[in-house]
Amino acid sequence: MTSIQTKSSSRSILSGLAIVMVLAGTAVPAAAKGPAYIGTWATSAKACKLPPDTLDAPVVMTARAYNQFETHCDFKSIKKVGSVWTAAAKCLVTGAVEKDTLKITASTKTMSLKWNSAPGALRFVRCK
Repeated sequence: MTSIQTKSSSRSILSGLAIVMVLAGTAVPAAAKGPAYIGTWATSAKACKLPPDTLDAPVVMTARAYNQFETHCDFKSIKKVGSVWTAAAKCLVTGAVEKDTLKITASTKTMSLKWNSAPGALRFVRCK
């Protein structure tokens, strides 16, 4: 094969790969973005504007963590059954290490959190 044919073949292969990558990117299902609870949440739209160093500051949820004011939790395990995620959490709360289980239910606009160690569920709205 001549160097011109090699360059031409290489361009064709790279063009084909680029097309496949673009098509694959557009075919990614919405679920690949992560769990519905990922994002920033607060008790009200007004509370979404509070700074992170205040008691009622918004909660920031990642796929594997909960962060709010002086509470920072890593999810050691998390599983979804139906519409509820259950996370085994190891938390640092105002300097003390605590373990708890967190049940999370979320949609595009609302989220509910239920800690095993506390009565009742906490309800949040998604911050924009």
